[in-house]
Amino acid sequence: MFEAFGFSERVLKEAYWVNETTFWKPNDTSKDKVVRHGRIQDVEDGLSEFPHVILNQARVHDFYLEVMRNSPNRLEPHYCRRLLGLYVDTAACSAAGTPSYPVTVRLERIDPPHQGQIETVKARYVVRFATGREAPRASPSGSHCGGILPVRPGE
Repeated sequence: MFEAFGFSERVLKEAYWVNETTFWKPNDTSKDKVVRHGRIQDVEDGLSEFPHVILNQARVHDFYLEVMRNSPNRLEPHYCRRLLGLYVDTAACSAAGTPSYPVTVRLERIDPPHQGQIETVKARYVVRFATGREAPRASPSGSHCGGILPVRPGE
């Protein structure tokens, strides 16, 4: 994904590279201290073309936001919305020459100035980011043109 959106090099430059794993144990002579017990290479050579790196999720989010803002459509995410309902018009998916927005989503605004307002959005696809406090919702079965990609950040 990082390569597709053009910021993989930035991730590699900013990330912490995990090259080895160190093991610790209690000191034999002083039990209130720890000593290094061993060190191994983190990932076997040739195991993957991708290095094992660590970068804060918020920083990766910033990279995606920058790509969105610089896109031809100047996209920006809309936060503070609760999903109320989702409908996929399967007939529109299979019929030729029909509208190209078969997914209808109903959202409730939860930000204080607009709390309780209902929005309806028609889309080709819906990507829903769930928080850790929410149960993932099942995507509609049999939909081959409009659909949901449930994604849980941090997993």
